[in-house]
Amino acid sequence: MLDLTNNNLTGKLPDSLGYLKSLRYLHLSDNSFQGSIPKSIGNLTLLEEFYLRWNQMSGIIPESLWELSSLVSLDIYGNTWEGAITEAHFAKLGGLRKLSIGNNSPKISLVFNISSDWIPPFKLRFLYIRSCQLGPKFPTWLRNQTELTTVVLRSARLSDTIPYWFWQLDLQLDILDVAYNQLSGRVPIL
Repeated sequence: MLDLTNNNLTGKLPDSLGYLKSLRYLHLSDNSFQGSIPKSIGNLTLLEEFYLRWNQMSGIIPESLWELSSLVSLDIYGNTWEGAITEAHFAKLGGLRKLSIGNNSPKISLVFNISSDWIPPFKLRFLYIRSCQLGPKFPTWLRNQTELTTVVLRSARLSDTIPYWFWQLDLQLDILDVAYNQLSGRVPIL
């Protein structure tokens, strides 16, 4: 485990981070790291938790991050990521239970480009997507996410209705946050 959470660390994450091949938990949140995630992150094949929340990271998320098939928790929220995320990025993340990505800025620079018939390889419990382009349609891939307790799709450019099937998932939700979208329709009587 390497935990550097909540310090005043600055600079870029070094490529040498990839030499720590036995790491299972890498917690770097609440610092002032800059730049992008080094490609060498893909060497951490045992990594289960990667927390990079609330730094000053930016750029495209490297492909090597999506190769980490042991990941259970991925929290890279509060940084300025760019580019597109497709279903191919998640293909090897069958054990993923927590995904947190996006930022608080009204500027959207990260786009989810996921087909409507995609069936994820994982069963999330915690999903937090904010200030990313997820819509305009409500994500149909949530249809098989039957273990969710937290769903945040805030400022995700959704301009659809919340489909009836979503209310029928029998989720044990603690949080459902779909604020700052263009949702329409009625909330069904449950």
